[in-house]
Amino acid sequence: MCEDADIPAAVAAGIRGRFHNAGQVCLAAKRFILLEKIADEFERCFTEAAAAIRVGDPFDKTTEMGPMARVDLRDELHKQVEASIAKGAHVLCGGEPCGGKGAFYKPTVLSGVTQAWRLSTKRHSGPSLR
Repeated sequence: MCEDADIPAAVAAGIRGRFHNAGQVCLAAKRFILLEKIADEFERCFTEAAAAIRVGDPFDKTTEMGPMARVDLRDELHKQVEASIAKGAHVLCGGEPCGGKGAFYKPTVLSGVTQAWRLSTKRHSGPSLR
């Protein structure tokens, strides 16, 4: 993203691109490449927007993100998130399954993830990376 980017518009597009269908689409945004000058502002705004996503029953009109396809996929994602944290990633929001029944995972943003880590390279649903 360039220095003259419209940060609010870019964040809105990034949130839709990452979390639509709980991130379970092959075209879901996974990485955001930012110039250092705007990286902190984008990260802050993106994290605030992700943390505000309403997770819940997909039949409820106020829900913005439903569950993942299966509990085992949610559990595998959580293992990837935990492994990334153990390697030094920072949880900016989310980072854990939602309480209760179903394959729900909190909208998650991690910072400090490198391309060598499994979370960064394997297809998955859930977290966004910086």
